[in-house]
Amino acid sequence: MIRQLTEADRLQTLTFLEQDATYNIFMIGDIEMFGFDKDFQPIYGEFENETLVSVLLFYYENVCYYSEKDTLNKDFIPILKSRDYKYISGSAQIISVFKDLHPNYTAKYLYFCENKHTVQHTSIPDYIKHATTKEDFGKVFDLLKTIDEFDIKNQNKDDYINKQVQWQKGHTKLYIEKEGIAIATATVTSETS
Repeated sequence: MIRQLTEADRLQTLTFLEQDATYNIFMIGDIEMFGFDKDFQPIYGEFENETLVSVLLFYYENVCYYSEKDTLNKDFIPILKSRDYKYISGSAQIISVFKDLHPNYTAKYLYFCENKHTVQHTSIPDYIKHATTKEDFGKVFDLLKTIDEFDIKNQNKDDYINKQVQWQKGHTKLYIEKEGIAIATATVTSETS
């Protein structure tokens, strides 16, 4: 059975996703930050005998998927077809179940860094700026559009800036500038407990 998840499913969903927290960091962060009742973030769960076995989360133009199985339940297909999305995230093995649904997709493999040590939080040096304004995000956009890996060359600058303003909750963006131009940036794209 597949159904849309609600706040009542929080504990079961997070417990399930935390089994593989590294790959599920985006879903965990999105749920912790925005919950289950946002239009931009509907979340669906597949259950077998009341046990959660897969989760599908939409976040704007992104889809995140996690499953204990190596198949995609066909009942997810109408849900996927009902929304526009550009990106599918998850482990390479799990995402491979989408190949039949998107035969022309291009895989882009990214690498995670997992720190299993306690991190000492320190204050940010003065030369590092926290991007919070449209002007800040515009400077970061100008830098990122020069880096092929980030694939934003075809994005509209105003659209990028507006998304960054919306995403400030849960997404820390820092940058360094020289003579008014951003020369380095770092972003925490998913902050979780």
